[in-house]
Amino acid sequence: MRDQSNDISVSPGSSKLTTGLSPRPVRQVGLLAVISAVIYAIAFATPLSAQGSWKSKAPLPTARYALAAVEGPGGLIYTMGGTTCFYCPTNTVEVYSPSTNTWTTGAPLPTPRYALAAASLAGLIYAIGGYNVGYGGPLATVEAFSQSTNTWSTKASMTTVRLGLAVVVANGRIYAIGGDAGGGGAPLSSAEMYDPATN
Repeated sequence: MRDQSNDISVSPGSSKLTTGLSPRPVRQVGLLAVISAVIYAIAFATPLSAQGSWKSKAPLPTARYALAAVEGPGGLIYTMGGTTCFYCPTNTVEVYSPSTNTWTTGAPLPTPRYALAAASLAGLIYAIGGYNVGYGGPLATVEAFSQSTNTWSTKASMTTVRLGLAVVVANGRIYAIGGDAGGGGAPLSSAEMYDPATN
C-alpha cells in the first residue's frame, strides 16, 4: 500500500486542503500562469502529473529558463526575460493566446534580465527586478508595458535589488517579497509595496 500521508490538494471552489494521490516528484518548475481556472506550465524540466490532466500546447518559441510570465489584458499570457544559457540574459517577450494556441513576438524588454518577476495591474504588465551581470548584477529595475501603445516605460525602482523574488497584486498595489540581493547566497526577508498612483 502506498503512503499517502504527504499528499495534499485543493478542492475546486474551496480553500480547504484535502488528501489525494501523490503526484510524481516535481523538479525545476519554470513558471505557471492561471487563466480561467486552467493552469499553464510554460517551461518545466520534469513532466507533472496529478489528479486532472495536462495537455500539450504550442511550445514557447524561444527556449529559456528563469523567465517570468503573467496574464495580461484580454487573457493573453506574457512571457518575458529569462536566460538562454548560463549568464545569457535575454530581453525576449513572447505572448501566448489560449484561444488560438499561438505565440506572437512582443516588444522587447528595455533591460535584458532573468530571475525577474512579473505582475499585471490596471492594464499594464510589470517586469520587476531580476539579474544581469552587465547591468551590475541584481536589479531593482521596474519597467511597465502598455498593450495599447505597445511600448515599455520605466517606473520607480524598488528600494532593494532583488532576483528570484515573488510578487503579488493586492488592493491595487504590487508587493515585492523576498528574493536574493547578492546574486547567490544573500536571501532577503524584506518586502516592499509599489503604488502606481504615486509611482
